[in-house]
Amino acid sequence: LVGVAAALINPVRPAPHQRTHRPALAVVLDASASMGVRDAGPDGGLTRREALARSALAPGAVASMADRAETRAWLIADEPTPIAWRALPDAAPASNRSPIADAVERAVRSAPAGGRVLVLSDGAETEAGAGSLARIGDLAAARRVRIDAIAVGSSSPAGLTAVIESVTPAAVFPGQRARITLRARGQALTRPGARATLLDSAGRSVAARAIAPAEHGEAALTFEFTPEPAPDGGPAVYTVLMEAPGEPAQRRHVVVDVLTDAVRVAVFEGEPHWETAFLLDALIADPLVDVTSVAALTRGRDLVRRFAPGSAPARMDTVELERLDEFDVVILGRGVDRWFGGARAAALERFVVERGGGLLAARGGDAQDSNLARALG
Repeated sequence: LVGVAAALINPVRPAPHQRTHRPALAVVLDASASMGVRDAGPDGGLTRREALARSALAPGAVASMADRAETRAWLIADEPTPIAWRALPDAAPASNRSPIADAVERAVRSAPAGGRVLVLSDGAETEAGAGSLARIGDLAAARRVRIDAIAVGSSSPAGLTAVIESVTPAAVFPGQRARITLRARGQALTRPGARATLLDSAGRSVAARAIAPAEHGEAALTFEFTPEPAPDGGPAVYTVLMEAPGEPAQRRHVVVDVLTDAVRVAVFEGEPHWETAFLLDALIADPLVDVTSVAALTRGRDLVRRFAPGSAPARMDTVELERLDEFDVVILGRGVDRWFGGARAAALERFVVERGGGLLAARGGDAQDSNLARALG
């Protein structure tokens, strides 16, 4: 199952190709006057805007993002304003307010499903109530738009803020544990009483952490928990609630996919071996894996069997290569040239490139057929 999950999350692309769809990326840049404060960089000698110009908004980074994604940019000034992507590196602080909630909401609404929004801000002079940010979090979760943030400025800002650093894994099976890592910052953390609570979609507490006072106003927190499937079958949405005496509560939303449908796996083995047999047995025993086994027999015949969860094994006539899209993962053993040799190697390439399926070479990527070897290479 570990191998299947790895193949699902990070499928192998068998051959170079020209991407037909690029991911969408929207950058929201804070242009309030506080971005001109000189307290950033290794020695605090750069303005917050200058620090970004040497990192996330360096000309090379901006060009690289444009090459790899469909990009849009928004400036947070008196009003959220779209700006040309090439103008990002030169945008200077020019306002005494930054309606960050409005800008992020517009970016989320304009992003397609699966897009990403990157917020570049120092968090100062912003105008956004907790309700507005919570609404944006719910909107992003519903549209499956990921929001990331890069904070700049003093290492100990006033008040309290938190950034989700990672959610691993992003997709889990029922009963599998997940880990949320976040970093909290602010002068409120130098005093006792700060607390972080993980809430489920119904607002129930899943876990809580008291935050010990930190001299430098910064703390790293980790929540380990078992995500529950959402009632509507969609992704599970959790909220990290940060509280400190005298400070407004901060909420950060986290989305975790809980995979409740069986994963369709096809295993091709031309030269049966005990290693593949053990792998096949493990997959068949898992109630969340629907396995189709294709094994070579003599005289060009195949033994095709399907092991669906909760059902008796069923014999099948064949697996049509044109219908590989019905599977989520394809696992190859040895001697698979008989199915994927010659022009038929293109079926694997289409499966990964167009379908987005996972491909796992269980016993190495060597193949006698040159087309198949090139596809696996």
